[in-house]
Amino acid sequence: MNMTTPVSTLREGFKGIVKNIDLEPIMKKRLIELGITPETKLTVVNKQKSGYMIIATENFKLAFDSYIAKHIIVQPIN
Repeated sequence: MNMTTPVSTLREGFKGIVKNIDLEPIMKKRLIELGITPETKLTVVNKQKSGYMIIATENFKLAFDSYIAKHIIVQPIN
């Protein structure tokens, strides 16, 4: 069974594979332009109590707020 969860639920150091981006089209398009696409592998580098997070992919790091983090759906791989 492949379980998915919002990236916002992952703890620092945990990894996931992006399965869906459940955001408004303009925001989804921007994340895709930045390189967050389905099947992108990412690692949670930093997670603040306020909800802000920093994630790392193979090529870059990206910070976003809790709203975006709740709408990037990943399959945990840890």
